[in-house]
Amino acid sequence: MSDQIQFDKEYAQEIREFLFEAWGVFGIIESITDDVCSNIRKLENGKTAIEKRAMDNIENLDLIIPMFKDKARRLANDLPMIPAKGGDSR
Repeated sequence: MSDQIQFDKEYAQEIREFLFEAWGVFGIIESITDDVCSNIRKLENGKTAIEKRAMDNIENLDLIIPMFKDKARRLANDLPMIPAKGGDSR
């Protein structure tokens, strides 16, 4: 018996497409958090406690998002290539 999970081809294709879409979304979020961190750092002096907390949260996102983005890409690439509908592998 194989250790691999057997997926219906349509379901595996949906998972693969979702992971590639997630990879793109995480890339956009990563870009936004990079920009926000950069802009907030420019305003370093005079920040309130709330602004400092917001900056900490955004910096945490800036660290976490790339990990999720890379994980989505790796998982999508690890799934076996599923032929397009109709059996065409293009």
